[in-house]
Formats: sequence, C-alpha cells, structure tokens
Amino acid sequence: MFTLLITFICITAHNTKLIEIYDSSNIIYVSVADTPELRIKGLSGHEPLNTSEGMLFVFDVSSVDNCFWMKDMSFPIDMVWLDENKQVVTVAPEVAPESYPRTFCPEHPAKYGLELASRQADSLGIKPTVKLTW
Repeated sequence: MFTLLITFICITAHNTKLIEIYDSSNIIYVSVADTPELRIKGLSGHEPLNTSEGMLFVFDVSSVDNCFWMKDMSFPIDMVWLDENKQVVTVAPEVAPESYPRTFCPEHPAKYGLELASRQADSLGIKPTVKLTW
C-alpha cells in the first residue's frame, strides 16, 4: 500500500483547507463540503479548477450511494472516493460535463470524496489502494 501524506490547515473564514501533498512539492486548496447543502451544490456553477484546487466531500456515513454528478458544471474533473480509513476505493478520471445526468458512484463504501482538476489524480499518483493521510 502506498501512502500520500496530506496535511490540512483550516482556514475557516472561507471554508477552505490547505492540503500539502508529499513534502511541500504539491499544494492543493480544497473547499470542504460537509453539510447536505454544500454536498448537493458541490462545484456546480464554479469556475474551472486549476491544478492547485479541489473540493473535499465529507459524507455522513460510508456508503456506495455517495455519488457525484456533473449538474451545472462547465469543465471536466477527476472524482476520487475514499473509505473511512482514507484509502482510495475508486477513481473516475476526466469526467465531462456532458455526462450529466449520469451519476458516478464508488465501487466500495466511501466516507470521503475528492474532486480535482481533470488529470490531477493520475498526476499525483492517486489511485485505488493508495492511502491518503491528513
């Protein structure tokens, strides 16, 4: 199992956390969607992500029903799901806005979701069985 070290530093004013991946060589700023309202909205209507941006979803329970869709999206993203131990269980790369109304769900129960700029999961080595630590 491969482990990536991710450190969160909370900036509560903007509901954003700083993620430091590896040893400061990659930094991603993520908005945290930890309420039903924030999870439903997700990145809908958001400007395209650059390679240093993303959104972390914290679900109430671990489930295969913690799905994403591309409603009101104008750019492709990578979708990553992690279990309660923060181990990646599913990656859906380069999901296009045109895929709406299709939903994308984890192959195994997931407690967390991470949406990244398209192709970032591969670029960062994020794939199933990788464990993220924060």
